[in-house]
Order: sequence, then C-alpha cells, then structure tokens
Amino acid sequence: MKRFAAVIAMVLVVVLSTATTCFGLSVTKTTPSDGESGKQITNVAIKFTFSEKVDEKTAEVNKDMFTIKDSEGNTIPCTAVCDTEKYPNDIWVLCAQDLKSNTEYKVVASSGVKIGSQTLGKDYTLNFKTRNTKTDSFVSFGMMAI
Repeated sequence: MKRFAAVIAMVLVVVLSTATTCFGLSVTKTTPSDGESGKQITNVAIKFTFSEKVDEKTAEVNKDMFTIKDSEGNTIPCTAVCDTEKYPNDIWVLCAQDLKSNTEYKVVASSGVKIGSQTLGKDYTLNFKTRNTKTDSFVSFGMMAI
C-alpha cells in the first residue's frame, strides 16, 4: 500500500511539473490583484507573473499585447518591460501617465501574449481602483489640526 501511494505521488509530481507544457501559458499572479482598490495614481506599474520564464525578446514581442482603460473607456498609454534576471517570470506594464483619482481601471493581457513557444490563448483581465486623493488631503489636514 505504501509503495502504491509513493508511485501515485511521483506520478502527480511529474504531471504537475509538466502542466504548463500541457496546458500552455497562464497568468499565475498579478499586482495589483483583481478587484484591489486604493492604488496610488502616480508611477503605476502592473505586474503580471506568468507560468513560463520570460526572455530578452519578451517585452518587444508583447509590446502591444497589454491595454489599460479607465471607466470611461479611454486607453492609457503603457509600455511592457521585463527584467529576466531579477524577475524571471514577470512582465511589468508601466503607465506612461498618472491615473485619475478614485477611478476604476481595466487591464487586459491579450490572448496573443507569447513567451517562448507558449501563448496565453485567452484574454486575461483584471480590474483595480485608484485611491481617492481628495479624501487623503482632507484626512491629512485633519491630522495636522489635531
């Protein structure tokens, strides 16, 4: 019985370790996470962590595969970058301008995102909301008065 359990465990390890090869590229984590709120409005970067390691060509190949839109549908200019040594599975999407306060944003990694020979296959969407900087100012002034 122990031998059978050990064999099953080894089979599971092999299957799970080759899952990305069998099932293609996937997003394993994002920062901010989907539905997160209270994000800063300046120097915004969205990090996508993928199931595959990126290479030096990844940012150039995927430069048009990421979009950021505000709640009114306006596209925010952005650039995809990666650092293969420091963040081997990550693509960072950098906003080229400050975002609006207290606004919801939709970020889409297109189904065409390609890392090595793997393709994402379907759009990956995340939503986040920026913090209300007007409220922040009122709280700061209130704290100074105390």
